[in-house]
Amino acid sequence: MAVAVLVAVVGAAVPVFAEEGVGEGLRQVTLAVFNFEDSGQSAGVGRAVADMLITKLAKSPVLRVYERGRLEEVLSEQQRVGGWNRGGGDPKLRAAATLGVQFVLMGKVSEFGVSENSVLIPLKGTVTKYKARAALDVRLVRVSDAQVLKTWVTAGAKSDFNLGVNVLGIPNFSFSGKEFDDSLLGRATREAVDDAAEKIEGEFSGEELQELARRLPVEGRVADVEGVEGGGLVLNVGRMGGVEAGMALDIYRLEKEIKDPETGEMLTERLEYVGEALVTRVEENFSEAEVLSVEAGYKVRVNDRVKEQLGNAEEEEGGVLEETGEEGEGN
Repeated sequence: MAVAVLVAVVGAAVPVFAEEGVGEGLRQVTLAVFNFEDSGQSAGVGRAVADMLITKLAKSPVLRVYERGRLEEVLSEQQRVGGWNRGGGDPKLRAAATLGVQFVLMGKVSEFGVSENSVLIPLKGTVTKYKARAALDVRLVRVSDAQVLKTWVTAGAKSDFNLGVNVLGIPNFSFSGKEFDDSLLGRATREAVDDAAEKIEGEFSGEELQELARRLPVEGRVADVEGVEGGGLVLNVGRMGGVEAGMALDIYRLEKEIKDPETGEMLTERLEYVGEALVTRVEENFSEAEVLSVEAGYKVRVNDRVKEQLGNAEEEEGGVLEETGEEGEGN
C-alpha cells in the first residue's frame, strides 16, 4: 500500500463562525490571530485585543478563523516538552503550520492609556478632561514562509469630562467585562480594533491576496460518508474554498505523527493514501463527491483528508506529497 509523506505539514482548519453572502469568485482563506504583545502596557490587553479581532473577523465570509484554543494546546505541548524554541523560526508559526493555518495576524499594542488635563469652562470653573487612546501595530504573515505580507497601524481615541467617566486604575478591572467595554479606554480600543478588522477584511477581498489564495491547493475533510444518495461523500469545503465541479481529489488518512525523539516536537506527518474522488456538486461552504476508487482493505471515513490532485506531483503552496512506495496495513 502506498504511503504519502507530507513534507510541509498541512491540515484542515476549524472555522469559528461562517456567514453567507460572499462575493462571486472570492476564495476563503484560513486565518489565526495570536495574542498581541502588551509592549509594557497593562497586562492582558494584548490578549483582549486578539479576542476582539477574532470576534470581528470571524463574521467575515472570506475568512475561516481558527479556534485559538487548539493553537494554544500545540504551543503548550511544545513548551512542555522543551522543543518550542528549536528547529528555527517562530514557534507560533510552526504551531500554525501543524494545524494547517495559511495566514496569521500578530502585532503589538503600541499605545494604551488615559491622559488628563484641567480645562477651564466659563461659568463652571475648572474640570478634568480625560482622553483615552489605543493604537495597534498589526502584521499579516504567510505561514508557509514567514513572509510579512501587509502591515497596518490603527488607532482609536475617545475623550470626556469628569462626569463619572470610567478609566483604568480602579480595583479588579477586567478587560473582558462590561466595565471595560463602557470605559473611555475600552471604546478607544474597540475603535482601533474595528479599524484594523475593516482593513484586514478589505485586503483579503482585494485582488492581491485573493490571487495568493487561489494559488493554494484545495484541502478539506470528509464530513459525512453516507450523506449523499448512492454512497457519495460530503466535504467540509466548497466554492469558498476553491472547489469546482469535476475537480479530482485524493483522499488521505493520518497514519502517524513523526516527532523529534529528543524534544517530542512534531516534525511532520505520515499520510496513507486511501483513494480518489470526483466532485459532483458544489455549494458555498460544502461540496459532494463521488468515490472513484479505494485502496484494497480501506474504507473512506469521516475526518479523512482530501486534497486537490496535482497534475504532475510538483510542489505547491502548503506541502509536497511524495510516494514512498511503502506498504501499509489495511484499515
